[in-house]
Amino acid sequence: MWKEQNKVALPIQTIIAKQETMVSKTSRNFLISSVAAAAALCCVATARADALSFKTADGQWTLGGALRFRYDYLAYGTPRVNKFSLDTFYLTLQYDSPTWFFNSQYRFYGGSYPYAYAPYGKVNFPRYAYVGYKLSKTSQVQAGLNWVPFGIQPLVSDSWLESVGNVVGLEDEDNFGVKYENRLGALDYTVAFYPTSGGNWNGTSNGDSYSLNVVPADSYVTNGSQNKERNKLVGRVTYDLPEVGGLKSTLGASVMYSTLYNYTTMRNGHRNAVDIDYSATYKRFNLQVEIARQNMAPENPSSIGNSTVTFGAFDGTFNVASKGTMYTLNLGYSSPLKFSQVSEIHPYLTYSTYNKSEPGFLNTTRVLLGVSAKVGPIYVQPELQLGKNDPYIGDYTQGAGAGGANRWNKRLYINFGYYF
Repeated sequence: MWKEQNKVALPIQTIIAKQETMVSKTSRNFLISSVAAAAALCCVATARADALSFKTADGQWTLGGALRFRYDYLAYGTPRVNKFSLDTFYLTLQYDSPTWFFNSQYRFYGGSYPYAYAPYGKVNFPRYAYVGYKLSKTSQVQAGLNWVPFGIQPLVSDSWLESVGNVVGLEDEDNFGVKYENRLGALDYTVAFYPTSGGNWNGTSNGDSYSLNVVPADSYVTNGSQNKERNKLVGRVTYDLPEVGGLKSTLGASVMYSTLYNYTTMRNGHRNAVDIDYSATYKRFNLQVEIARQNMAPENPSSIGNSTVTFGAFDGTFNVASKGTMYTLNLGYSSPLKFSQVSEIHPYLTYSTYNKSEPGFLNTTRVLLGVSAKVGPIYVQPELQLGKNDPYIGDYTQGAGAGGANRWNKRLYINFGYYF
């Protein structure tokens, strides 16, 4: 799949909390130079794609990446945001052979909305970086910063912003550890162990990684906690059901358990989660349904309480309700239509909600309506994003915790990407 899933980074509330400053002339010049260099690299890739791959005696290395831009219109907040900005530039490096393989991706942000408070490149981190060994045609082991096998893989939705599961740390998470995968006919199972989370990289926040992990709260988070997740054990199993009349479907289930160490009380709490899910394709339609239950029992100080845990990523941190049930429904359609330079048209609808167990807490709900398409050499994805008590759509620090303004906020987001 061409589309690279990604959060829409920090909303304007966090930029205000960080006391956004204007980027210096030097930083702007560096930004322009970097974009120009990336564009030149893309042109080289187009003209000489073979220059990005080279073979060795046992395998092949491939260098790739992307240059992406974004348009944001926020129909909430003061002042309203209406901006076209650089999204990210990233590089990928891959190696593949009959036995060993390697995958990595490293991203750079800054210099423009929503990272205008930081010079270009100051916010940077890997999405993944792992080495693997093929034990057989159906089994392998991976070690390093790899995808946590919880829930529908690789993602539960077609959307750009992803489901609420991402907000509460149950979707699109990469941690440091070891993972074993095996397939036996229609049965596929995975077990993994992660001694630590996604690492500490470069930015202005404790949430300085790609994945949303349990992290110590930044100072602007009211009632933020000081936890770190350790020793995460994850298991997942899927079973492909017999095909019926062109309907291909898969049942899946996942379990997760980890330790939450609190730096203030110096005591260990814990976190556990379970999920059941169903995926199906019929002709050009795809359907994903997932239900997940999360229970976190931190050992926060009494002044903070144990009803929330702070998470962070993409240079920001916010609170998440400790206990809740997540429901996600995604429906997509791969259209056969082509219009001149427009192809690979895929409309979709994603609904997800996190129903919180704590009395008085307001549920977090997200609705995403969009379409992805290829326009010439550029991939474009406009998405209408509606969120209630959603940290990425208007209620940053407390939306996923106790709740925010409890009203629907709306945002139009469009991503433009050149991938090489």
